[in-house]
Parts: sequence; structure tokens; C-alpha cells
Amino acid sequence: NAAGLAELVASTDAVAATGDVRHIADVLASMRRGLRVVGDVPEFADAPERVEVLEKRLETLARPELVSALAAGDVARAEEMRDVLHVSGKIQTVFSAYAETRVVEPLLREWKAFANDTHKTASKNADEEAKRFAAWVPSYAAAVADAARREVLWTSRAFPKESHELVVYAWRELSSLTKREFQQRAATKSLDLFAETYANAAEGFGKAARALLVTDAGEKTGVAPSAALAALAEALAPFEGVRARYAELEERALSEDGALAAALAAADEAARGGDAEATAAAAAAATAGLEAAAAAATARCEKLADGMETRAMLRALDAATVARVRGACVALRRMRVAKGMAVPPAEDEEEEAAAPARAALAETRAGRNLVGSASVEADARAAVGLLAASAATTHRVDALTERLREWLNSRRGLNEALSLVSSSDRDDLVPRDADAVTPAAAAVAADADEARALRGFLADASASSDPLPLARLKARAFADATHAFALETLASRALREFAGYARRPAWRDAGGDAGGDLPSFSAYPQEAVTNAGEYLLSLPQTLEQVAEAREEDRAAARDAAASAAAEALGSPRKPTSFSGQGPEEAEGPRARSAFDDAFFFEPELDPGEWMADVARLAADALVAEIRVIERLSETGAAQLAADAEYFANVVAALAPEPPKTLAAFAACCATPRENYVPFAASEDAAALGDVVAAVAAMRNIGT
Repeated sequence: NAAGLAELVASTDAVAATGDVRHIADVLASMRRGLRVVGDVPEFADAPERVEVLEKRLETLARPELVSALAAGDVARAEEMRDVLHVSGKIQTVFSAYAETRVVEPLLREWKAFANDTHKTASKNADEEAKRFAAWVPSYAAAVADAARREVLWTSRAFPKESHELVVYAWRELSSLTKREFQQRAATKSLDLFAETYANAAEGFGKAARALLVTDAGEKTGVAPSAALAALAEALAPFEGVRARYAELEERALSEDGALAAALAAADEAARGGDAEATAAAAAAATAGLEAAAAAATARCEKLADGMETRAMLRALDAATVARVRGACVALRRMRVAKGMAVPPAEDEEEEAAAPARAALAETRAGRNLVGSASVEADARAAVGLLAASAATTHRVDALTERLREWLNSRRGLNEALSLVSSSDRDDLVPRDADAVTPAAAAVAADADEARALRGFLADASASSDPLPLARLKARAFADATHAFALETLASRALREFAGYARRPAWRDAGGDAGGDLPSFSAYPQEAVTNAGEYLLSLPQTLEQVAEAREEDRAAARDAAASAAAEALGSPRKPTSFSGQGPEEAEGPRARSAFDDAFFFEPELDPGEWMADVARLAADALVAEIRVIERLSETGAAQLAADAEYFANVVAALAPEPPKTLAAFAACCATPRENYVPFAASEDAAALGDVVAAVAAMRNIGT
């Protein structure tokens, strides 16, 4: 062995000079066998270096022959060169030469063809170029899939030992080379266009990934599903950067709605002018397009890895819906300011910044008409119109929530992809079979943490879940605000009469503060109180008229919608919802407006129920004024007793329960001064709460 090895070592230069790759391979094999036996003999210390030189020489000679065989599709020569390189320990050369010759170079020509065509038809519009790229991607992806099918069959004959790795390796090399330029070509400000590009690429590359696993004849290729999935993930890697910012981009896409901007601007302008009816119409229009916006968002989400970004999409949709409703809330706040009504604190900073609260009590006390209309009925109709807009908003948000729940429960394809993710922290995601190698699974593999979170979220997507939690809260806040506005509008004339009630001179008229008999007279309610009472007693008739007129309007709106639907029969209809069309999506030449649409969601106006609420509000306003009276003379107490008793009777006639606090003030003020202390200690007084002590302080009676 030593003698044979010595002879081989001495002949390496001569062997290398021959250029005979087969002879060089045989010599290399013999030298390696010899080194394994006597390699530790000192005289062979330089033998490993001689072997390395010979290996490099062999690689230099064999690679061109291999490339030539690969290009010609010569299976026999290619396999022979593979064996030669294997002997030299340079099997990686087979991979690189194969990838470059059979896959990368041909497909790069396909890839560069788009750039060449773009140069000829250069456009300064980036979105136009992105649109062209989105339309071109399917042909490129199809070329990749065709190459995968072809090469799987060819390598199984030429390189049976490495065939399960070669095509995967080549595809990943191609993806690495095109990644940066792919990102540049797919760049666009349009999220719809980006989603379209992704969907086109995912469909074609998904076919390529399946071609790695199963032939057209249905035979397995030997490629591991995990390897095919990794290659697919790398092919789709150019999209990961945008997917990471998907929530931000989706929210921006949802906010770029010309109709929405126009509706919010109209609402703002109408509110500044105090026009409640126009504000109602604009507020209704702000959520009229909510269904279509959600349909677009879910469509984009489905295109992006079959909904892998579902949680981000819902966050964006929730935020965008909040923004729509916030616009209506801001308009309502501005209208309160325009009408001289007190403005409550905003629920969030953005709403406060858009329309800061401004107390209008000074103007109210000065006697300004809170509504500013000469017609009580017109005021009532305008207030009720806002209720219709509020009801439409609440209905649309609730309906959208239900449809989103249905959509979440239908995400079965995504659930299958998410099943790749275990509950542990393992990163080795192994598809169970070829059917599990999908673009959605590739997205799971690219972001296992988000996949785990999404799987838990979908598991909880039941009837009790809330896909739009913030939007629902905002819709309820708008409903409460419009209800309060309507009540204050209906009660406005009574509230105006009570403005400054606590500062009236009647409370300080001299007489009897130190005790003794009061002059004999009967106190009558003051004009302001009787005016307020008479207004409230006349209001039920007004509300009846408003309710009748409103029902006529609703009937007209229904007729218009039915007519529009009839005219649209037989015409192609474009779906506007991811879950079917609701009544608000009727299309046609006579499709109703957003304001008309609000009639379909408005609750029936119950004059009796509303009158009870208005009466209670007026009573509370009077009680609030009474509580800030500092001093009551005895004649003032008698006057307050008359006022409170009268108005308590008015409220009792309009509401199911009498106003207890107002009645308590009437009883306490009517109690003679000399009887007040024993009265305060009685069981009857105990039921009157803090009113007994408050009146005692006003009348300067020590209890």
C-alpha cells in the first residue's frame, strides 16, 4: 500500500496534465484508499495537499463537460460527470452547475423579458407598471411550474440519488437572484393591486411546489414536503415586507374613499350651520359604504395567503369603521356648539381634537333659543332624523359584525394550513403530505408566531366573539349621543324657560324669615314654569304628527326601493358583499340615497315613551336649577313650592312615575317654617332623601 501510494503521489502532476477526467477520478479514488491505510506515515505528509490539487483540477475539467451534457439533455454523460465529481468530493458542483444550466439561466431569460418589454414601453406611472407586472406574473409563475414538472422527471433519470434535492435547490437559487427586483416590480401604492400580484404569484408558485412532489401521472417524486414548502416560502418572500405592514396599509386603503370623505365633509359643514337634517343625511352616508369597504378588505385578505393576515385586517377594519362613526360624532358635537347646547367631554382624543367641547351655558342663560327654529315640529323632525342615522349606523356595524363572524367560521382552508403549527415553540413545520403544501402554509412557515396567534383567534371565533369591538362601542356612543341630542332638542323650549331659574329675585323677597305668620295669599306658578309645562303638554300632539309623517316617509322609501329592484331585474348585478347582499345594497337607476336608507333601520317612534323621557329631562333640569338656589325667603319658599308642585303634576301626567325629587322639593317648601323641624324628623321626611336638608339650608332652618 505504501509503495502504491508513493507511486500515485509521484504521478499526480503527470496525471493532472493529461486532462483525462476519468483517469484522474480513478487515481483520486486510489489515493484516498491508500491514505486511509498509511496516511499517518511521515513520508506521505504532503499527500493530502496533492489530493486537493488533483480534486480542483478534476473539478475544472469536469464542470464544462457536465454543463455541456446538462444543456444538451444528455443523461448518460451528465450521470458520468456526476460520478466523477462525486469521487472528487465536489458533488456541490453538480448542484450549482445543474441549477444554473437547467433552471436559473432559462428562467432568468423569462424574467428579464419583462424588463426588456418595460424598457420599450416605459411609463412614468408606477401603478401602471405594477399593473402590467401583476398581469405578467402568471405567465412567469407558469414557466416556473412547467420547469419544475419537467426537471423532476429529468433529474429522476439523470441523477436518481440527488433528484429529490436538485430541483428544490435550483428553484431557491432562482428565487434568491430575483427577490430584490421582484420586490421593486411589485411595489405599488394600491393594496388591491399588490394583493392581486401576490395572488397571481401564489397560484403559479403553488403549482410549482406541488409539481415538485407529485408528477402529472400522480406518482410521488421523493421530494420531502417540508423541502417543497421551504422553496415555496422563499419564492413568495418578496411579499413578506408588505405583509408585515398590512394592517397599516389596509387601514389606509379603507380610508381612501372619496364618497366617505365627501359625506364627512358634508356632515361637518351642515353641523357648523346647525342643520340637523343635513347632518343626519351625511352621517347616514358615512356608514352607507361600510359593507362594500369590508367586502374589499376581506377580498384582499383572502388573496394574501388565504387570510393569514386576518387579525391585521380586522384591526384595520375596526379602526376604519371607528373613523367613519367618529366623523358623525364630531359633526354632532359641532352642531351642539352651533345651537348653543352644552357639549359633553369627548370619548377619545381624536374626537376632542376635531371638535373641542365648548360650554354654551352663558348663551343659554341669556335666553338663546337652543334649537333656533320657529317650528316645534320641524325641530322634532330634524332630531328624529338624526335618530334614523344613528339607527342605520348601529344596524350596519352590527350586521357587519355578524357577517364577519360567518366569514371567520368559513376559513377552513386557512385552518388546515394553521394545523401545521403545533402549540409548542417548534420551528420545524412539517406538512403531512403534498396537499398541505400551499401558499397559506408557506405564509405559516414564514411567520409561525402569528400563525399560532391566528389559530387561537379562529378557534374563539364564535357567536360571542366581537370582530369589531371598538367600532361597536363607537356606534353605541353615537347612538347615546343622538338620543341625548333628540331629547334635549324636544325639551329645548322648557330648558330655555328654566335658564337662570336659580337666580330669580322671587327667592329673596322679604317676609317671615325670622318666624311669625306669613301674609295670607295663594302662590301661583311663575310664567316661565307654566310656559314650560304648557309646551310639554302640547308636545305629544306634535310627536304624533312627526311619527305619522315619518311613517309616510318610510313607506315612500320602501316603494322607491321596490321600484329600483324591479327596474334592476334582468340586469347583471355586481355583488357588493362578501356574504351576500343586504337590503341596503339594492342597485339600479333609482337606488335610494343614504338618508332614505336610514328609514329602513330606524326604530318605530313611540310618542308616549319619548314624552316620558322628555318630561323627565325637563324635571331634572328644573331640579338642577333648584339645587343651586342659595337662600329662600318664606315667600320664596311658597313660590318654589307652587312651581315645583305644578311642574311635578305636569311630568306625572306625561311619565309613568311622578318625579320624586321635584315632588319632594314641593313638599318641603310648602311646609310651614314653624313645623319644619318636626317634619324633618318624621318618617315621611325620611323618604324624601337629601332634599329635606337642602331646603332647610336654603330657608336657614336649623334641623
